Amino acid sequence: MAKVEEKKTLDRKLSGFIQANRKVILIVCAVVLAIVVIIGITTAVSKSSQKKWMAAVETAEENYTAWTALADDDAELGTKADEVAAELETIVSGTKNSYPNMKASYLLGLLSYAQEEYTAAAEYFNTVRTDYSEGYLASTALMNEAVSLEMSGDSEAALDRYQTLVDTFADSSAEASHALFSIGRIYETNGDTDLAVAVFEQLLTDYPSSEWSKLAQVRLIALD
Repeated sequence: MAKVEEKKTLDRKLSGFIQANRKVILIVCAVVLAIVVIIGITTAVSKSSQKKWMAAVETAEENYTAWTALADDDAELGTKADEVAAELETIVSGTKNSYPNMKASYLLGLLSYAQEEYTAAAEYFNTVRTDYSEGYLASTALMNEAVSLEMSGDSEAALDRYQTLVDTFADSSAEASHALFSIGRIYETNGDTDLAVAVFEQLLTDYPSSEWSKLAQVRLIALD
């Protein structure tokens, strides 16, 4: 009986509390409901935006591929390149920390390189490999950055990027043996024969089955 009376007392207290604070409770409920609605709307908008940019980068990649298939003397070559670049730039400026942003930046690097704009290409590839260092394009972007820098005439910076690739992706990237060969080649070109030989020998030891090792063997014979 005592428990029944205690329950009734608690019910009366709760009812009294609700009656006394009903306005506050209604306001709190309204605020919570508004927050839930806002979160739902924000999530829906975010998903819609993501789909939009994913579709945009897929279309841009298709257009880039179509551009690469044009003949060098095609009258529309330059115009189409500008159109693809504009598409990609729109994606880059409209997104961040996302796959579309990463892919669009990478494609802009490829487009710039194909147009022999090597400094611009290196900058795009640098963005990909630094902003998306854990992404699947990181090692490839780093290799492309090194090649772009070398093509721009900055062999010192290129050497640094090649070495960074070897140090960072030695066991995970197929580009590592290529980068190591490029390091040896640059040393050889600069007249640092001893360093070139050491790098080529390292290449043979670390990547004996690589095609770049075969080229290293040729260079070692020539430097002997």
